[in-house]
Parts: sequence; structure tokens; C-alpha cells
Amino acid sequence: MCLPHYLFLLINYMIQFYRNSSRIFYCEFSIVFDWPRRGL
Repeated sequence: MCLPHYLFLLINYMIQFYRNSSRIFYCEFSIVFDWPRRGL
């Protein structure tokens, strides 16, 4: 089953935005993704 085209474009845009984002944004992302490891 293939991904819808708009979903692929959205993921691609998010990856580009993630690469171009600042270190502060990256740190916030890391904190969010660290919740399961720390909390649980």
C-alpha cells in the first residue's frame, strides 16, 4: 500500500523544515521525544 501523495509531500516538507530549523527547536523536539524514555 503506497502513501498518499500529499502525505509524502508533507513528510518531505517536515524533513526540510527540521533540517533548516534552529538548535532551540531541535532541543524542544529532543525533549518531546525523550518523554517515553524518561517518564516510562
